[in-house]
Amino acid sequence: GNIILAAEYDNILFDGYRYKVYKNEKWGLRDGAGKELIPTCFEAIEDHAYVSHMRVRQGAQWAVYNWIKADPCAMAVAYDEIEYFTKYFVVRKGTKYGLVDLDHKTILSLEYDYMSPFFLQFLNTILVGKDRKVGLIRVDEAGKSSVEVPIEYDDVWVDEQSFKIKVKKGDRIDYYFDDQSLFELAYND
Repeated sequence: GNIILAAEYDNILFDGYRYKVYKNEKWGLRDGAGKELIPTCFEAIEDHAYVSHMRVRQGAQWAVYNWIKADPCAMAVAYDEIEYFTKYFVVRKGTKYGLVDLDHKTILSLEYDYMSPFFLQFLNTILVGKDRKVGLIRVDEAGKSSVEVPIEYDDVWVDEQSFKIKVKKGDRIDYYFDDQSLFELAYND
């Protein structure tokens, strides 16, 4: 047969399509024919269906491969943490969170104290926090963002029985829709 990968690696993992290779305490990625997809210079490579979307780590810093593919081992763009959010990425640098796309275009700047997909990430809504208050921002397919719930509440969640958005401010709870609370936060339950 033909040699696909030379006998030079300390470990090889195969997922049926690609080879994740390990050499000198670094990971890389090869296609089914052995061609390099990601150079062997990362402490970790997180799997994804698309190579462009794979998260890679050097030291404690993470990047998405598409952001650094021109000079991958240099890791010119890096964050402390990266999580997937639909077709975007929640990034954290220090204590601040933001949202960027696959081309590293900023969707939401690194200004939030908290950021996480809300309820079901398929709603394209993200829970954000600033100054100990939370709100909801929706991001459409074109990368445009809109405030669904202002960042002024102590908590925001989905009522499990009605599937409506609820907000809490102090000891007051209310439903939230049409850019306002239903009962003007008059009740505590």
